[in-house]
Amino acid sequence: MNYLSPAEILYIHNRLVDETSSIHGVESVGILKKTINYLRNNEVFPDKFAKAAALFFAIAKKKPFKSGNLATALFSTKLFLDLNKTDFEMERMEVQDFIKNCLNRATLEEIKNILIQNSISKA
Repeated sequence: MNYLSPAEILYIHNRLVDETSSIHGVESVGILKKTINYLRNNEVFPDKFAKAAALFFAIAKKKPFKSGNLATALFSTKLFLDLNKTDFEMERMEVQDFIKNCLNRATLEEIKNILIQNSISKA
């Protein structure tokens, strides 16, 4: 299994913030470090989709950055899946609808199911 490091997620965040003229800054590096370490627990997160859901959840809902948390969560999750031989493709409107209507109450299992439904394994 391939993982993103906290430094790589911070880099992704900084690039996204630069492109969108958002505010730079980290609220909690601890959230990133804890999340990445926790994802390695194969009993709690037995597969790449459970790990990807936890990564998305941690960034989108715990908000380790001053701004750009959703964009960072989406891009980091997509990259994590890509590193683990999976293409995640979801229409922009579907993503926006999920974020607007479901994210606040979404569970890890629901996020995992969305990732599975919108992913294709690469050979």
